[in-house]
Amino acid sequence: MSRGHRKLTDEQIAQILLTTTSDSLASRLYGVSRQAVNNIRTGKSFREIRPDIPRRKLQVKTKDLNISCLKCAHWDQERCSFGFPDPVSEGMQAAEDCAMYQL
Repeated sequence: MSRGHRKLTDEQIAQILLTTTSDSLASRLYGVSRQAVNNIRTGKSFREIRPDIPRRKLQVKTKDLNISCLKCAHWDQERCSFGFPDPVSEGMQAAEDCAMYQL
């Protein structure tokens, strides 16, 4: 892709790869879609930018898995022990985007 046609700089792509914010929050911060952030983090897009930064493994999502922050091993009664955004304000899909999610 030509550099003149993309919305994100190499530095912004690196920041997306290095931050632990949810895909939804990162998409709002950088003005791109949640799917664009997910594609960057899984290596579907911009693999050539900062190949030294590991990409997130693709996760198989099933509708009956019912992923929720409240079910995560890192959920501590009222908040995420990593300090990630509140799922009430971020939405329960935050667990689907979270690289630290664990049952």
